[in-house]
Amino acid sequence: MNQAWRFDVFEGNGLLKLAELDAQIHLNELPDDLEEGSKTEIYDRRIAKMMQYPIVILVSVPKLSDRKSIYVEELSAGAAAIQNLLLAAHEEGLATFWATGKLARDKATKSFLEIPEEEEIIGVIRVGYPKPGEVPEQWREEREPLTNKLNWHQS
Repeated sequence: MNQAWRFDVFEGNGLLKLAELDAQIHLNELPDDLEEGSKTEIYDRRIAKMMQYPIVILVSVPKLSDRKSIYVEELSAGAAAIQNLLLAAHEEGLATFWATGKLARDKATKSFLEIPEEEEIIGVIRVGYPKPGEVPEQWREEREPLTNKLNWHQS
């Protein structure tokens, strides 16, 4: 079984440090001439967005091999580990959200986690409790029917 993945779990003050990193990454992409009030508002909004979840998990996959087929297996193992985490959290009544975004792609995050440059962050998983009585958000865009994704080969 391939276990080519790493989970970094953040809560409490650790989560606050991650939220501050996320906010700074977003600030770094803003124009220099943006007024300080706007920068402060964006910074505070980014921190609040991250801190609304009690736990955030970053999942990374090391590049263990130069062979593409092995690397695809490593990525797949990481994605399967995330899916298992999401299913287990759902079973416990937790809400989850799997994303990547700027936090996952920025070199500062790898430095913060002390992981090598070639390692890929494949998931930023937010874990929390659903609001009582709230209906889960619908898909943001129309989903393609599953039948369009299936190819049967019988002969």
